Amino acid sequence: MMFRVALPMLWVALSSSQAMAWEDPIKGEAAVYSSVCYSVQSGDLRGERLIILNSHAQHFAIYQQTGGEFGFPIWGKAEIRGNHFRFIAQNRYGSVLEFEGTITPDYVDGHFANESPGSDNTARWQRVSADSRFTPECPAHKPMEKR
Repeated sequence: MMFRVALPMLWVALSSSQAMAWEDPIKGEAAVYSSVCYSVQSGDLRGERLIILNSHAQHFAIYQQTGGEFGFPIWGKAEIRGNHFRFIAQNRYGSVLEFEGTITPDYVDGHFANESPGSDNTARWQRVSADSRFTPECPAHKPMEKR
């Protein structure tokens, strides 16, 4: 009798702890993370944008840089395990971009693995509304980012 009561309680406890450990920070079909800003001096866009798509337990990442305007997007499969995030994407010229870091519902923070020595390979993108038309002004000292 005790076994029949304890087994269902154990099953509920294990199921809920697994669900909490694998909770998806995307919480929906897509999430947009961005460091893009607008330069008042030049009129250019600066920064980067990362869009993460959630499709039937698989994730895909679309990455875009700016160089005055949005550049050609590159995309690839992404992995999310807990708060660990990783994606590898190849651009149209064959160059591979590899990123690894932390993902939360509010930001993505990490580094690009294949940057040249001495370059700043870190990135941090804040989550923004997918339908937002607002682009903040760049700080006066923000340099143009290239990868």
